[in-house]
Amino acid sequence: MCVCTPAAAAAAACCRVADESSPGTFLICTVDQATNTLSGCASSSIVGYNGVQVPVGLVVKSGNAYIANRDSTCGVIQCTNAADLSGCSCALTSAQNANLVRGITMSPDGNTLYFTSQTSVLGTNYGIVACAMSGTTIGTCTVYDSATVLTGIHSSGSKLYVVARVVIGVNYARVWVCDPATPNPATCVQTGDTFPTGLLPSEPWGLSVFDSALYVPDNVDAKVCTDLNGASSCSSTGLNLSPVVQGASSLFILPRP
Repeated sequence: MCVCTPAAAAAAACCRVADESSPGTFLICTVDQATNTLSGCASSSIVGYNGVQVPVGLVVKSGNAYIANRDSTCGVIQCTNAADLSGCSCALTSAQNANLVRGITMSPDGNTLYFTSQTSVLGTNYGIVACAMSGTTIGTCTVYDSATVLTGIHSSGSKLYVVARVVIGVNYARVWVCDPATPNPATCVQTGDTFPTGLLPSEPWGLSVFDSALYVPDNVDAKVCTDLNGASSCSSTGLNLSPVVQGASSLFILPRP
């Protein structure tokens, strides 16, 4: 997925997109801040980390990239050069509750790194993991467990949004709205619109907030929700798109291959 916040774009002037047709690579593009157009896109692979690489998203701070890695050994990879994804090493392992990481986001102030992870070795617990950031160094992490499968995650600063997939009984997904200071799933707002899951229905995995609207891409199209407090009032955009994410001042969209 492509994640470009104003701070990240200003620091690195690039937008990174997961290449769905070639797992393990990212598309790195220059972002024109005046027109919000992308140019000079080039494919880049993770350099320096030689473990299993199953990247599903990343965020950038001060030229460093933090990659969500859906691996059972190392869940977060850090690259000291985000421009070409070099200088990479494992930042957090499964022993540090970074296991099969599905989504990753950074608070707009850069003080907290959030990701969703399978926090139980038995696979019964999933959680929101919040890690304090000191510069580009990941500090102490706190785990907020849930029995619900959690995937995409996005921080707007005042709220933390996470995709929750209910897989027991009636299968559906719902966007939970959480307190970023204490993102305990038990206290997140869990009402709002639901999305059916399965082979043919929507199966949302990511989400993003932009211009006072919540965007939830899925297998059918991208939904847009106008109620940011309860993740409701969602309607179809009719656009057959993969992850929709926040840009510097516009929305970047990755079409399906």
